[in-house]
Amino acid sequence: MPNDAWYGQLIGAHFDSHPAPEAGDVISETENAGHYILSVGQNEERRRSGWLDEWYEFKQHPRGNEKLRVLLKRDQRTSDGVREPRDQPLAWYQEFEGGRVMYTALGHFSEAWGVEWFAGIVERGILWAARREGGSSEAVSEVL
Repeated sequence: MPNDAWYGQLIGAHFDSHPAPEAGDVISETENAGHYILSVGQNEERRRSGWLDEWYEFKQHPRGNEKLRVLLKRDQRTSDGVREPRDQPLAWYQEFEGGRVMYTALGHFSEAWGVEWFAGIVERGILWAARREGGSSEAVSEVL
């Protein structure tokens, strides 16, 4: 599946590589910062500092797919080993073949899943994709 054209369209990009895991900052894409998937209530977090992950790079730059709407990207000022292009989207969404898709390249380590900020993004991504915005974690269980 890594090179399957339909799968690449569904996900929005094909994985290429990643440098060794390192800590960096994740920031919300300004133009989509108000999207439901990123909404975390009154204390909305627009930057997550010191996030440890594998920073994926893709065979085609995700911004080359005009259907994708980027949600999160890496602040390249916190990067040691990322090659060009310096713009590094990490999560996005799109409408695809009558459905909805939300993708994240984050979450490679178990510690990530205990962080409310990240778990909330994934939960709201599932709810958004299922057209159940505003639902609860119980609604996620129903979807899955």
